Amino acid sequence: MRQSLWRKLNPGQQALLVLACLRKGETFADLAAGFGVGTATAWRYVNETVALLAARAPKLRKAARDAVKARYAYVVLDGTLIAIDRVQEGRVDLGRAARVRQRHQGCPGSAASGRGPAN
Repeated sequence: MRQSLWRKLNPGQQALLVLACLRKGETFADLAAGFGVGTATAWRYVNETVALLAARAPKLRKAARDAVKARYAYVVLDGTLIAIDRVQEGRVDLGRAARVRQRHQGCPGSAASGRGPAN
């Protein structure tokens, strides 16, 4: 790769710096010290690369449609692994709040139970 006249790091080193930030969560100060650049330069390299990746990425609606069409078990958004097993064939899991409600509906004293002061 060719060294830029305006950049301290070549594109490969910039990519490695960005990966270290995104994957390992290294601070900009640590990145700057490790790569021999200023903290502001490390910050700029990361922000420029993230903006470039975001511009090239599919929009959320299209990505979600493609994931549903491909029947993926999970998708990764913004680097975060989010399981989407809440919707399964023939059954919808409404989440923790619904399970807690169902569990407490039969408790004595609840309006839904038919027992207790609510009646």
